[in-house]
Amino acid sequence: MIFKENKVNAILAITIGVCFAVTGQTIIKIALNSMGSIDFSSGLFSSYMRIFLSPLFLLGSLFSAFSIFFWLYSLTKMDLSYAFPFLSLSFVLVTLISWIILGENVPLLRWIGVSVICIGVFLISRS
Repeated sequence: MIFKENKVNAILAITIGVCFAVTGQTIIKIALNSMGSIDFSSGLFSSYMRIFLSPLFLLGSLFSAFSIFFWLYSLTKMDLSYAFPFLSLSFVLVTLISWIILGENVPLLRWIGVSVICIGVFLISRS
């Protein structure tokens, strides 16, 4: 059941949560890129500790973890079957940020997929 009076607040909370999650993942990717080559053959534990102790990784993880609070709030206000598709907006934002900030090449087919996701979220938001 979607409680109409809280629908806008819940969608806003999901959107903010998605932004926090995407920011966190972007920071984590920047952290990994800044570390250069990570040789996992030298030992998984030491390789992961190098990653986990990176200040940028910790910051990105904090952003990602903080997004959960917005998600939990949203779930108290609306059905999971309505709310969950909004998380797919993270694919849209990650693609945009990867292209703009990280300078990644995004092929046409991926942009078409992002467009389909946007159409799907729009249709779900109308239900």
